[in-house]
Amino acid sequence: MTSDFGGRHWTAWFTQDIPFMDGPYKFHGLPGLIIKMEDSKGDYAFLLKETKKIGELPNLSNMGNIIKVNRKEYLKQQEKFKKDPASFFTQSGGRGPGMHTDPMRGGNSGDMRKRMEERAKEEQKNNNNPLELQ
Repeated sequence: MTSDFGGRHWTAWFTQDIPFMDGPYKFHGLPGLIIKMEDSKGDYAFLLKETKKIGELPNLSNMGNIIKVNRKEYLKQQEKFKKDPASFFTQSGGRGPGMHTDPMRGGNSGDMRKRMEERAKEEQKNNNNPLELQ
């Protein structure tokens, strides 16, 4: 089966032997389980490695502070992160985990912030191929 989604052309392979109309990411609705999915450029490929029965689903409310946001707010925060990633690592007063002033432990908080920001920007540069192009 082929389809266009998010600015990419996709090919999906599915099996009716597993009667679930599901698949990776936002892909679902075929008359069986999607076992392989890839885009035409070869940038993305999903492959089902195994199926297994699981017990109880994890309680996600124990995963820290959860903040519900709509897509517009999420995209706004994503752009803010791209412009100033280090601001997401700091807490009130400009100090967060790893932000210390002991020179024996890595320098002052300004140096640490700069290194964190450089690392985050390098990560963004290396991971700039979103699954949905549009």
